[in-house]
Amino acid sequence: RFVTEAMGAQVVWEPANKRVSVLRGDKLMEMWIGREEFLLNGLLKESEVAPITRSGRTLVPIRLVSEQLGLTVNWDGKMGTITVE
Repeated sequence: RFVTEAMGAQVVWEPANKRVSVLRGDKLMEMWIGREEFLLNGLLKESEVAPITRSGRTLVPIRLVSEQLGLTVNWDGKMGTITVE
């Protein structure tokens, strides 16, 4: 949540249907725990990684979310850092 909110997005967790909704500008991404399919502005898309729950926390693939919301993700292997712009 803190990463997506730092991107200027709003996050909503719906426990009844295990859905995470992320809204940033005019882009709405909807994901479900354990499902590799997701919706982006109502269009069904496929991901290589599904959101999971671990230790009571919901974890989503940050690269997928960032890129679908129009941001760029860079990995610096030497420094061991990730930047999202």
